[in-house]
Order: sequence, then C-alpha cells, then structure tokens
Amino acid sequence: MPSDTQSNGRELGLGALTIGAGLGGVYMLHNLRKAGLSVKVLEAGKNMGGIWYWNTYPGARVDSDLPLYQLSDEELWKGYNWKEKFPTSNEIIDYFHYVDKKLDLSRDIQFNTQVTGGVDFRGKRVGVIGTGATGVQVSQEVGPVAGHLTVFQRTPNFALPMNERQVDGAYQKKLKEIYPAYFNRRPQTFGGHQPNVALVDVNESPIDSFTEKGVKTKDGAVYELDILLLATGYGMITGGITQIDIKGTDGVFHWRYMERRVYTYLGMMTANYPNLFFISITFCNDPSCDEIQSQ
Repeated sequence: MPSDTQSNGRELGLGALTIGAGLGGVYMLHNLRKAGLSVKVLEAGKNMGGIWYWNTYPGARVDSDLPLYQLSDEELWKGYNWKEKFPTSNEIIDYFHYVDKKLDLSRDIQFNTQVTGGVDFRGKRVGVIGTGATGVQVSQEVGPVAGHLTVFQRTPNFALPMNERQVDGAYQKKLKEIYPAYFNRRPQTFGGHQPNVALVDVNESPIDSFTEKGVKTKDGAVYELDILLLATGYGMITGGITQIDIKGTDGVFHWRYMERRVYTYLGMMTANYPNLFFISITFCNDPSCDEIQSQ
C-alpha cells in the first residue's frame, strides 16, 4: 500500500481532490470513481487508516459492536471476518488493507513517509490525566504492566466492561445473516480497584504544577512519575481541517472561521467555501456518515 510519490508542486488536473485516507476518505474515493471523476487522495501518513493509523496508543480499539464499524457494501462484508467483537486499531488497519485489495484504492492515494516510535511502560510510574475514552483505554492497557499507575480525574464517566473475546468464523457467519437489516437501517433515523492504581480527584485537589519528579496538586501532594500521558481532550471534529490554510470567497481562512464555532450545512459544507466538503465532521457513527455523505 505505501508509496513515496510526491507532487512537487505540479498541476494534478483532477476532477476531485480528497485529503485524508481514513474510512471517509477511501470510501469517498470509491464513490467519486463510480461517478466517473478523476480523483486523488492525499495522505500525510505512509499508509491508509486515518485515525487508526495515527493513534497507536495502548488499548486503542473501536467501541462499536460488530457489525456496525464497517462499510455496508456486500462485496466487502461477505468476504471479511473480524477476530474480535470490538476490533483493535491493528485489526482495523488490516480491514483497510482488505478494502484496498478489493477496491484497488492505493493507485489513487499519494502517501508520504512517517517515523513512529514506542514507549516502554513496564515497571514505570505512569500518570494519566483524564478519564474520557482515550484515558480509559490507555489506563486499562498500561495498568497491568506499569509499576504504579496514577489517574488524575475531574469528572467520572460511566464505563462498562467490554467483555472482549475472540470471535470465530462460525459466529460471524451467523451474524452476517442479519447484516442486510443492519445496513438497510443506516439511511433511516433510528473494573474493580487495582492495588497499583491511585485515582486522584482533581475537583478536590486540582493539578497545580509539573515538577522534576512528577505532578504536584493544590493540596501539596507530589505524585512521582516516570511518564505522564495527557488524555485531556480529543480534537476529533475539526482537528485536520484547521491545520490547512483554505481561504474562502470572503478572504477568511477556514481555520479562523472554525476556531470560534463549528457551524455547517448538513455537516458537510460552510458558507463562503464553495467546492469544499467535509466527511465525518458530525457526531455519529463514522461508517454510517461516511457512506451517506459520500453518496
């Protein structure tokens, strides 16, 4: 799938240009091809996958049960079997490879090269700030291997065990019998305490400062850490859009328009920016929105 082809400033001469090779980007590529347009996808990474390529933190996985997190094209779901009920980011990347092979996507995607690294949490004193989705996923993976895990929490979130398990071909064969009913509805409306984990209530003792040893809270306590992870917020709606200088007909950069509020028409367009469309900017299940919006 990877390619090192670069444009070097030359005119591409395309009917449409898609930025990002995540689920929305690759499905848009598929639909634009079917519409007869010449199209190119520009991807900053060396592989497709979007959010699942860039986010490789411990425990990253989809929180939608099978079969929701996949495309509804029959030629795709009939031939693919998932390994887990809530697939990990690695398995979702495998799914992208499968879709790429089926739809021959890579020939119209321009990749660059990225270097990634890893962090060894074994035996370390680790702190995590935030208990949203990312904070919970990181904590449940880091906790078993860290020497000690300290979680800084402001607002408790309701979380349930996934009851993760391996899923075999027989299970998915039976499940696929109801796939058509699932996909036909898309266009319609419709723990325990661990001894090595300390939970800090930042409502009572807010974080005051960072020291050479770790984190200091307002009550004077210092939590000594070797590694600190920030799970304090996720730029999931406008993150990529605000990093590109796109000037509208009124001369205003789009990122400046979006920094005050997210205001769109159908979650896909904004005033004064003709021929600029968004995929998956709305709050919904990505595959469902990707399919409807790209069509």
